[in-house]
Amino acid sequence: MDGGALWREIGGEAHAIDQARLHFPHLAEAALVDRRMAMRLMGASAALALASGCEGGNPARKASPGSRDWDTTDRRTTLAMNGLGFGVIVKTANGMPVKIEGDPDHPASLGRSNIFAQAAILSYYDPARPDRALLRGGAGAAEKLHAAIDALARSARQGGGAGLHILIEPVASPTLERMVEEARAALPQARFYAHRPIALAANAVAGLDTAHAIVSLGADFLGPGPMQVRHAADFMAGRRAALDAGEAHTMLVAESVPSLTGARADRRIVAGPARIERIARALAEDPVADPEAGRIAAALDAAGDRGVLAVGEQVPRDLRAALAARYGGPIPERWQSTLEGLPGIADVTAALEAGEVERLLILSGNPAYNAPAQVPFLQAMAGAKASLYLGEEDNETARLCGTHLAARPHLASWGDLRAFDGSVSPVRPVAPGAGISAIEFLARLAGVTGSERELVAQTHGASPQDLGQESWSPVPAPLPAAPATAIEALPPSLAAPQGLALAFLPDATVWDGALAANGWAQELPDPLTGLAWGNAVTIAPALADRYDLKDGDEIELRHGARRLTAPARILPGQAEEVLGISLGYGRQFAGVGSGIGANAYALRGDGPLLYGVTLRATGRHVALVRASPYQTPDDIDAVRWTRPGAPAIRDEPFGPSFVDPQRRADRQWGMAIDLDACIGCNACTIACQAENNIPVVGPEETRMGRAMHWLRIDKYHRGRRDNPETAFQPVPCMHCETAPCEPVCPVGATTHSSEGLNQMTYNRCIGTRSCSNNCPYKVRKYNWYDYREDPANRPDEGTNPRVTVRDRGVMEKCTYCVQRIEAARVEEGGGVPMTACQQACPTQAITFGDISDPASEVSQARRSPRNYELLDGLNLRPRTTYLARLNADGGGDG
Repeated sequence: MDGGALWREIGGEAHAIDQARLHFPHLAEAALVDRRMAMRLMGASAALALASGCEGGNPARKASPGSRDWDTTDRRTTLAMNGLGFGVIVKTANGMPVKIEGDPDHPASLGRSNIFAQAAILSYYDPARPDRALLRGGAGAAEKLHAAIDALARSARQGGGAGLHILIEPVASPTLERMVEEARAALPQARFYAHRPIALAANAVAGLDTAHAIVSLGADFLGPGPMQVRHAADFMAGRRAALDAGEAHTMLVAESVPSLTGARADRRIVAGPARIERIARALAEDPVADPEAGRIAAALDAAGDRGVLAVGEQVPRDLRAALAARYGGPIPERWQSTLEGLPGIADVTAALEAGEVERLLILSGNPAYNAPAQVPFLQAMAGAKASLYLGEEDNETARLCGTHLAARPHLASWGDLRAFDGSVSPVRPVAPGAGISAIEFLARLAGVTGSERELVAQTHGASPQDLGQESWSPVPAPLPAAPATAIEALPPSLAAPQGLALAFLPDATVWDGALAANGWAQELPDPLTGLAWGNAVTIAPALADRYDLKDGDEIELRHGARRLTAPARILPGQAEEVLGISLGYGRQFAGVGSGIGANAYALRGDGPLLYGVTLRATGRHVALVRASPYQTPDDIDAVRWTRPGAPAIRDEPFGPSFVDPQRRADRQWGMAIDLDACIGCNACTIACQAENNIPVVGPEETRMGRAMHWLRIDKYHRGRRDNPETAFQPVPCMHCETAPCEPVCPVGATTHSSEGLNQMTYNRCIGTRSCSNNCPYKVRKYNWYDYREDPANRPDEGTNPRVTVRDRGVMEKCTYCVQRIEAARVEEGGGVPMTACQQACPTQAITFGDISDPASEVSQARRSPRNYELLDGLNLRPRTTYLARLNADGGGDG
């Protein structure tokens, strides 16, 4: 079906020069340069290029891979993602972590990963992370730290904990839960609270791996979060199985703000929160009462046990429970930890305001930043006579406490974490680190003896030695049950509120603000807005027209006495009566993320939506930061749609060429990327960055189009701007057989290998950038500065020792992870390696291997009738090809 021409941005039909002026205003001055000045600049550039080629540079960083003396080890542990367990394998070099991959034996990761798992490496090396006690700005030695904790514990136990109030960020850790119970028993007068801005409960969507019909009512189950990898893997497994069997597989999504789940839908309904609730209510009570609900109910009934209904949190809890009872699906607010049953942040705030708090202990989290807007926790903290913060980050909350105890880094700790399904996996130290964990701290308060490792072993009836064995895992324990609520009758629908609704969304990169200090997360573009280093208020095209707004125009949102200013970002496919904003920005003490973006918590209450918001344009403009700021529609067929059983997209042979590539080696490497499987999650991009020592360049350089990512995700639309179809396209180096970048290099720094790789020889490169100018895919990146000196990047001991760290003035690009190819050849007897992007992909959209082997997976993919080349009219014979997106339903519906 012809869905119309591809487009990327609203207003993208403007002339290319106008687009360049819009995105690169600093280049407009170039128009003032006359011919004489241009010749002078060309001469100076040539001289500088020659000089850069003669510089010695940093000898240690010029060293080729393998020149360092290093020893690598793979170690299993479990990361905490929003408090839930995510199993990983950490690769260390000389005892220091350098790369993280998913654990194939863990139910949440399945050997794959996401942004948050990959970014954990950089968080470990955060230079702002304290490693000792901070006493009102001063530092204390480790001996004083432990003495102070012991004195606090003795004093607290003598009074039974009277006046002691402890606020905990809940984590699904059986040992932490046990230590809380021990502390409550030893300190009966103490009061415990829990706060996490995004609920710990994981409403896993079951049955995706066998589903043929999926309906989502505002549930972004393919979006960011601890369940993203498992949901994405199950979704694609079910879709592939259905299509391979010749059966239909469709997904319908009704949503207010565009999401990754909606972008992947076969049919999408743009609906405000009130309409979504009406559809949900009709499904629960009488599907015939609403035409859309009737169609959904018929599809689910026809699919039987192969139908899945997922409902988002904006639908009232009782209604979600009724739908789960009728159609199956996630049980609303299923607890993952007993800590969720503790009183919340409003209760501790009331105690502070009442003067009941002698000592306030805050164990992790950042409540001074992310407390609900109606809860004055920040102001109430002054009511505590003494305060102590235990955490890894010197954040807003830590700055307000009298004492800051450094928490041991997660990668250096012992512990345990419960996954979404109740299975528990151990947390093992895979790196060095100082400090004290919340488990140890609570044990000391309770008078329980033992090291962190011993405490975890006691929880599971094991020996400390058992925990160190890679094969050991605790016995699965049942999930804590949330209090059951009987549903006798659904409450009536609320009247539609006046004004606009504001949707608060977890950010795709910094989540709730926990990764705001992480340069990899900040510089990674949001898959839907395309923004890096900040957020914006997303707004529907029709609403933008009504207020005469353009991208970057500053707007003020008001709700009662509270207000928030932020730039606008027009987002195709958003409901007109809804605004959207991502959480996690506007931090004041977050290292490289300080002062970046707008703090959505200034308006956010307890729920995902805020009604009655008013909007006003301030008349100011903010320059938005985009990792790929200048995108032109070079190829109107960049993303292609087809149907199962349709004729081959490309069946004609390549045209003649002056270059006749010779396949001189036995193996010929190639890659195929399935656009039907790509969900735009960016896991491949950040995995490539972690594997290949790609630097962070910062917001100013990113704004100038100098972000260094070797692999970018392009987003395309087709159809109406109020509800277009959306597709994502990963774009690495194509490794063309007739590569136009190779013959233009004056020093032969880019060449072709006998195995078909387009290679870069870094110490030959003199930085003319001719190769980048001649690359039609624009996948080559230039080191304008020595970015490695920036503290936002990893120190030398944290870089991948197999990959050369590049200097200033050098071009770089995707290498098909040549270091993994060589390692497989030398260390693994010549096996076929997995590239970093391929290994991370949750949906296995990327296939890599030997295209000269007709039985290889990549060869089979390239023989698919869906296979095609990007910019195939240029006759470049790229080794990277694409499989077209499958369109089962023909597009969106308003």
